[in-house]
Amino acid sequence: MLETGTKMVNVPYKGGGAALTDLRASTTQVMFPQLPAVIALASSGDVKPLAVTSRYWLPQLPDVPTLSETVLPGFHVTSWNVLLAPKGLPDDIRKTLSDVLVEAVKDPQLTEKMRKLGIEPVGMPSAEADAFFEQELQRWKRVIDTSGIKLEH
Repeated sequence: MLETGTKMVNVPYKGGGAALTDLRASTTQVMFPQLPAVIALASSGDVKPLAVTSRYWLPQLPDVPTLSETVLPGFHVTSWNVLLAPKGLPDDIRKTLSDVLVEAVKDPQLTEKMRKLGIEPVGMPSAEADAFFEQELQRWKRVIDTSGIKLEH
């Protein structure tokens, strides 16, 4: 909305299932769901994927372009997961955990299963993950500050 000036009303849901049900019933008009949740609905024709927010076309939705190439050049947003530990974790333990995780995502069976779900396994060493995490914090801080989002208690 910030990039295009589009006005939308956020409809909060307790979960993606109810939101997808409303989208399917045309109670809501647009949604940005996680890929695994939408693959079956898209395949059945119950919903119409317009674009993906990733950098690249997805094999699970081979006819769906990226948002970047349709209306927002350079725009991409993907979800990501990170393993967190308490501050002050000893460096040797942190390195061991990081090394094991980076190695685990190289496993072909795991990689295949993840990709079928629309997850691109990356596996970053902890220093690289720290830099990525900081970059994402700054990116979303800008969105929050620019849009005037306030924390509601």
